[in-house]
Amino acid sequence: MRKITARGKFLAVCLFACMPALHTAAQEAEPQERRAAPEFMQPLLRAQQQEYNDIMNLRKDRELAATRSAAQNSLIAATESQLKESAAKIEASSEETTKEAEKLVEKIEKFKKALQKFNESYDSSSPEVISLRDSIEDEYAQLEKGEYNATSLSSAIILRGDSYDEESGTWSIRIHTNFLHAYTQLSAQPLRISYQELCGKKNTNSKEDAENIMLYDSLFRRAAPVIYAHISYRILRWKDASEYALIPLSAELIRTDTGTIIKRIPAERLPPQTVSMYPRRETRNELEKNADARRAELIRTQGISALTRTEPESKGKKGSYFFAAEQRGRRALYFTADIGLFNSQLADFDHKALSLHSVKGALAVGLKDYFFVGGSFGFDYLGSLKNAEYSFGANGGANIMLGQYVRPYAEAGLEFHTNLIGVASVGSGIDIIFGKLLVNTNYHFNVPYDFDGFTFREPYHTLAAGIGFSW
Repeated sequence: MRKITARGKFLAVCLFACMPALHTAAQEAEPQERRAAPEFMQPLLRAQQQEYNDIMNLRKDRELAATRSAAQNSLIAATESQLKESAAKIEASSEETTKEAEKLVEKIEKFKKALQKFNESYDSSSPEVISLRDSIEDEYAQLEKGEYNATSLSSAIILRGDSYDEESGTWSIRIHTNFLHAYTQLSAQPLRISYQELCGKKNTNSKEDAENIMLYDSLFRRAAPVIYAHISYRILRWKDASEYALIPLSAELIRTDTGTIIKRIPAERLPPQTVSMYPRRETRNELEKNADARRAELIRTQGISALTRTEPESKGKKGSYFFAAEQRGRRALYFTADIGLFNSQLADFDHKALSLHSVKGALAVGLKDYFFVGGSFGFDYLGSLKNAEYSFGANGGANIMLGQYVRPYAEAGLEFHTNLIGVASVGSGIDIIFGKLLVNTNYHFNVPYDFDGFTFREPYHTLAAGIGFSW
């Protein structure tokens, strides 16, 4: 029989007085009080709700014991005792690593607390602040490279089963995680195990089958370890301050007495579970927040395999986001001014002869990870406003992110000018990105074609610089 804690007794008295609803409703409905509670209270309230459900299930089984035969009650008690002995042996021999992950998270939060205190008195470039940032990044790296495991035979995971459903021929199983004492449900929908999966044979509605259903229903109500869950997972930093995600890699349901794996649960059925440490400690700048948000969204939509595209293979300065980059096609809207130079001017260069050649607006739209297409509209100054012409162009190219700030690219394009000149160009440029703000510099080699005279003109070079936006 399970030991009911003092907190459980007190909680039971309170809930019996305040929640007289039916047991089924208590399990399935989310109390209004819990929905209205602050975010940081939600895990505690969910844990208390589960403890209340356990108390109610145990109470129900005691009531049913009066309707069962002495032989049935003896069988249930003996089986429960044997299961607990088997569970204790498995737990003693298992090498759970959840506590290792929890210690790393606690260490990270301590470093962040110290960093917030140092930021009040020290400049961000001071050795003290840099050292703390390096330590935080080191601990994050250590946390994220690990693969952890836990079972429901310890406090890290809680597994509960409902009564047998005659219509579907299954037991409904719910699994909750208790990582960092943040009680969350591992899967949105309950898992189901059939009679054949649990008992090893089909339900033929025989007397033996009925006895088995009675036995396992009682054991599930008592929270006896009929089966246990084994889960492998990773822990990643997530979008918000002091937020972490538990990313399940694999999960199995195993019979405690025989060690037989009765169900393997695909990772795609187990979405990331987020937990937060309180108080939340924010030590990131806006670029780092954006990088974490993009990475979290990528992992949420594409799975853990997306992490390899966001993890740096190497880092320069510790704690720097410079080398941590998400590769994606160039997306930008920007305006530039350029100067034009012919080969003859380069041979006898005089900086005093430089003048505005054109002003352009350009739009780039990303295609997958490294490619983009775009268009431009230009105002060709040509030495005076009186001689000004306009241009329209299309281009495409490839780019690569070097960290969060630098994006070099190469492109080729075609332009048509209103003075009946067509221009083919190839070139390269660099985007310097600060959040949404973009600073652009570029060079192009241009070959003009005169549609009026049907002849090529002298090639020329353009150097440009400008500003705009990236997203």
